Amino acid sequence: MLSVEKNKNVRFQCCQSDGGGRLGDLQTVGNQLDALQKSLTSYLDSKKMAFPRFYSLSEEDLLQILGSSKPETIQKYLLKLFDACKSLTFGPGAKTIEAMTSDEGETYSFVMPVKPDGNVEDWMGRVDDEMKRTLHYIVKEAVFFYARENRLDWIRKQIG
Repeated sequence: MLSVEKNKNVRFQCCQSDGGGRLGDLQTVGNQLDALQKSLTSYLDSKKMAFPRFYSLSEEDLLQILGSSKPETIQKYLLKLFDACKSLTFGPGAKTIEAMTSDEGETYSFVMPVKPDGNVEDWMGRVDDEMKRTLHYIVKEAVFFYARENRLDWIRKQIG
Protein backbone atom coordinates (compact mmCIF):
# COMPACT_ATOMS: atom_id res chain seq x y z
CA MET A 1 0.00 0.00 0.00
CA LEU A 2 2.94 2.33 0.67
CA SER A 3 4.19 1.71 -2.86
CA VAL A 4 0.76 2.56 -4.29
CA GLU A 5 0.67 5.69 -2.16
CA LYS A 6 3.97 6.86 -3.67
CA ASN A 7 3.05 6.09 -7.30
CA LYS A 8 -0.67 5.99 -8.09
CA ASN A 9 -0.21 4.88 -11.71
CA VAL A 10 -2.23 1.65 -11.98
CA ARG A 11 -0.32 0.32 -14.98
CA PHE A 12 2.98 0.84 -13.24
CA GLN A 13 1.76 -0.78 -10.02
CA CYS A 14 0.26 -3.85 -11.73
CA CYS A 15 2.49 -4.56 -14.69
CA GLN A 16 6.01 -3.30 -14.05
CA SER A 17 8.40 -5.63 -12.31
CA ASP A 18 9.88 -2.73 -10.39
CA GLY A 19 6.38 -1.72 -9.27
CA GLY A 20 6.31 -4.37 -6.56
CA GLY A 21 5.66 -7.45 -8.71
CA ARG A 22 1.89 -7.16 -8.64
CA LEU A 23 1.53 -8.92 -11.99
CA GLY A 24 3.23 -12.01 -10.60
CA ASP A 25 1.12 -11.83 -7.46
CA LEU A 26 -2.07 -11.56 -9.50
CA GLN A 27 -1.03 -14.49 -11.70
CA THR A 28 -0.28 -16.59 -8.60
CA VAL A 29 -3.64 -15.73 -7.06
CA GLY A 30 -5.35 -16.54 -10.37
CA ASN A 31 -3.63 -19.94 -10.53
CA GLN A 32 -4.61 -20.67 -6.93
CA LEU A 33 -8.20 -19.69 -7.70
CA ASP A 34 -8.24 -22.05 -10.70
CA ALA A 35 -6.91 -24.88 -8.54
CA LEU A 36 -9.57 -24.21 -5.90
CA GLN A 37 -12.30 -24.16 -8.56
CA LYS A 38 -11.12 -27.54 -9.90
CA SER A 39 -11.01 -28.95 -6.39
CA LEU A 40 -14.54 -27.69 -5.63
CA THR A 41 -15.86 -29.09 -8.91
CA SER A 42 -14.26 -32.45 -8.12
CA TYR A 43 -15.82 -32.43 -4.63
CA LEU A 44 -19.29 -31.61 -5.98
CA ASP A 45 -18.95 -34.28 -8.67
CA SER A 46 -18.13 -36.87 -5.99
CA LYS A 47 -21.33 -35.89 -4.13
CA LYS A 48 -23.34 -36.12 -7.36
CA MET A 49 -21.89 -39.56 -8.07
CA ALA A 50 -22.92 -40.71 -4.58
CA PHE A 51 -26.49 -39.37 -5.02
CA PRO A 52 -27.24 -38.87 -8.75
CA ARG A 53 -30.37 -36.79 -8.10
CA PHE A 54 -27.99 -33.96 -7.13
CA TYR A 55 -27.26 -33.56 -10.86
CA SER A 56 -30.60 -31.74 -11.15
CA LEU A 57 -29.40 -28.97 -8.82
CA SER A 58 -27.19 -26.01 -9.59
CA GLU A 59 -23.79 -25.87 -7.92
CA GLU A 60 -25.01 -23.02 -5.72
CA ASP A 61 -28.02 -25.05 -4.52
CA LEU A 62 -25.85 -28.09 -3.86
CA LEU A 63 -23.39 -25.98 -1.87
CA GLN A 64 -26.29 -24.64 0.22
CA ILE A 65 -27.34 -28.20 1.05
CA LEU A 66 -23.84 -29.48 1.73
CA GLY A 67 -22.89 -26.42 3.74
CA SER A 68 -25.74 -26.75 6.21
CA SER A 69 -25.76 -29.02 9.23
CA LYS A 70 -29.57 -28.92 9.40
CA PRO A 71 -31.39 -31.69 7.51
CA GLU A 72 -34.42 -29.42 7.02
CA THR A 73 -32.37 -27.42 4.50
CA ILE A 74 -33.26 -30.04 1.88
CA GLN A 75 -36.96 -28.99 1.96
CA LYS A 76 -36.40 -26.05 -0.38
CA TYR A 77 -34.95 -28.29 -3.10
CA LEU A 78 -37.20 -31.37 -2.94
CA LEU A 79 -39.25 -30.57 -6.04
CA LYS A 80 -36.00 -30.33 -8.01
CA LEU A 81 -34.79 -33.66 -6.62
CA PHE A 82 -37.99 -35.74 -6.61
CA ASP A 83 -40.87 -35.59 -9.01
CA ALA A 84 -43.99 -34.37 -7.14
CA CYS A 85 -42.48 -34.58 -3.64
CA LYS A 86 -42.98 -31.18 -2.07
CA SER A 87 -41.85 -31.78 1.50
CA LEU A 88 -40.68 -34.26 4.09
CA THR A 89 -42.15 -34.50 7.57
CA PHE A 90 -39.48 -34.44 10.26
CA GLY A 91 -39.99 -35.92 13.69
CA PRO A 92 -39.22 -34.08 16.95
CA GLY A 93 -35.83 -32.38 16.81
CA ALA A 94 -35.39 -33.45 13.17
CA LYS A 95 -34.07 -36.80 14.43
CA THR A 96 -36.18 -38.77 11.94
CA ILE A 97 -37.97 -38.29 8.64
CA GLU A 98 -41.40 -39.83 9.03
CA ALA A 99 -43.42 -38.96 5.94
CA MET A 100 -43.48 -37.25 2.57
CA THR A 101 -46.03 -34.88 1.10
CA SER A 102 -46.77 -34.70 -2.60
CA ASP A 103 -47.19 -31.55 -4.64
CA GLU A 104 -50.96 -32.15 -4.50
CA GLY A 105 -50.97 -32.24 -0.69
CA GLU A 106 -51.19 -36.01 -0.18
CA THR A 107 -49.12 -37.20 2.79
CA TYR A 108 -47.70 -40.71 3.00
CA SER A 109 -46.21 -41.95 6.26
CA PHE A 110 -43.04 -43.95 5.76
CA VAL A 111 -43.17 -47.63 6.63
CA MET A 112 -39.84 -47.18 8.44
CA PRO A 113 -38.71 -43.67 9.49
CA VAL A 114 -35.32 -42.57 8.17
CA LYS A 115 -32.64 -41.04 10.38
CA PRO A 116 -30.97 -38.05 8.69
CA ASP A 117 -27.50 -38.69 10.05
CA GLY A 118 -24.16 -38.91 8.30
CA ASN A 119 -23.46 -37.38 4.92
CA VAL A 120 -26.44 -35.78 3.23
CA GLU A 121 -26.00 -37.90 0.10
CA ASP A 122 -26.16 -41.07 2.22
CA TRP A 123 -29.32 -40.26 4.16
CA MET A 124 -31.00 -38.82 1.06
CA GLY A 125 -30.32 -42.17 -0.61
CA ARG A 126 -32.07 -43.86 2.32
CA VAL A 127 -34.99 -41.42 1.97
CA ASP A 128 -35.21 -42.27 -1.74
CA ASP A 129 -35.26 -46.00 -0.93
CA GLU A 130 -37.93 -45.51 1.74
CA MET A 131 -40.10 -43.47 -0.62
CA LYS A 132 -40.04 -46.36 -3.10
CA ARG A 133 -40.64 -48.96 -0.38
CA THR A 134 -43.57 -47.01 1.09
CA LEU A 135 -45.25 -46.41 -2.26
CA HIS A 136 -44.76 -50.08 -3.19
CA TYR A 137 -46.40 -51.09 0.11
CA ILE A 138 -49.33 -48.70 -0.43
CA VAL A 139 -49.94 -50.02 -3.94
CA LYS A 140 -49.79 -53.66 -2.78
CA GLU A 141 -52.22 -52.89 0.03
CA ALA A 142 -54.59 -51.11 -2.38
CA VAL A 143 -54.58 -54.04 -4.81
CA PHE A 144 -55.25 -56.46 -1.94
CA PHE A 145 -58.23 -54.51 -0.62
CA TYR A 146 -59.57 -53.65 -4.07
CA ALA A 147 -60.53 -57.29 -4.69
CA ARG A 148 -62.29 -57.53 -1.32
CA GLU A 149 -64.20 -54.26 -1.45
CA ASN A 150 -67.78 -54.24 -2.62
CA ARG A 151 -67.47 -51.27 -4.93
CA LEU A 152 -71.15 -51.03 -5.81
CA ASP A 153 -72.16 -50.61 -2.15
CA TRP A 154 -69.44 -48.02 -1.74
CA ILE A 155 -70.68 -46.07 -4.79
CA ARG A 156 -74.29 -46.24 -3.51
CA LYS A 157 -73.13 -44.77 -0.19
CA GLN A 158 -71.32 -41.98 -1.96
CA ILE A 159 -74.30 -41.07 -4.15
CA GLY A 160 -76.54 -41.27 -1.14
